[in-house]
Amino acid sequence: MRYRSYRWPCRYDVRIITPGGIAPATVINISDTGARIEGDLGIPNGSVVTVHLLSQRIKATVMWQRDGLAGLRFPLRLGENAIDTVRGTGRPRWGHAAHA
Repeated sequence: MRYRSYRWPCRYDVRIITPGGIAPATVINISDTGARIEGDLGIPNGSVVTVHLLSQRIKATVMWQRDGLAGLRFPLRLGENAIDTVRGTGRPRWGHAAHA
């Protein structure tokens, strides 16, 4: 059985740099290993994109797309502070840094 990171529901607007340009999107759930977004990326699955998340630029791979939604996988795990900020909980957890 494969471990799957917990996905936290949220609504957080981001910009995604794709090979075809900049696409606005909304993160609708996030985990330390990826995110589900609302937005039309207009690129093939497997494409590498850059997500402008908080003050970071995070590389991600488009894993799937369907009905205006897409799944992104991060090559490095996000820290708990970054996840909490996107979720809107504002609970800093000292000692855990976000990966860029």
